[in-house]
Amino acid sequence: AYGIIQVPNPISWADEGASCTLPFFIPELYEALTPTGKFMAEAYHLNRMVMHNLHIMANEDASEEEITRFVKRYLPYETDQRIKRQIKNRTENPYNRAYQLTYTDGTYYFANAARELGPEKSIPFLKAIYKHPMTPSQVEDLVATLKAA
Repeated sequence: AYGIIQVPNPISWADEGASCTLPFFIPELYEALTPTGKFMAEAYHLNRMVMHNLHIMANEDASEEEITRFVKRYLPYETDQRIKRQIKNRTENPYNRAYQLTYTDGTYYFANAARELGPEKSIPFLKAIYKHPMTPSQVEDLVATLKAA
C-alpha cells in the first residue's frame, strides 16, 4: 500500500490554507454551493478560529471551565466531551500540539488573500502555489507581487 504521511513543515501552512479556502478563490465554485454549503464554508472558518484560541488558552493553562465557556460562546453546539478531547489533543499530543495551529493560521491568511486578490488574480495565485510548494514567506511575496501587478 502507498500513502502520503504528513510531516509538519513550512509548506504545510500553504497546503492547509489553500485547501480550506478554495471556494473563496473561485467565485463560480462558491456560487455553486447551496445556501447550506455557503454557511458551512463560513462556519468552518469560525470553527478554526475558535479552536485556535482553545489551543492557545489550553497551553497557557486556562481552566477547562474557562475554555468551555469561551468555545460555547461562539460554537454553542460543541459538546463538553468534544471540548475536553480538543484540550487533551492540543496539550498532550505532541503532533497535534505542533500541527493544529497550521490549519488556522493558513486558513486565516488564505481567506484574507482571496479577498485581497479578487477573482482575476486568484487563479494565477492558485496555479503558482500548486505548481511549486511554498513557505509562508514565499506565499506572502507572491500575494504582494500579484496585488502590485
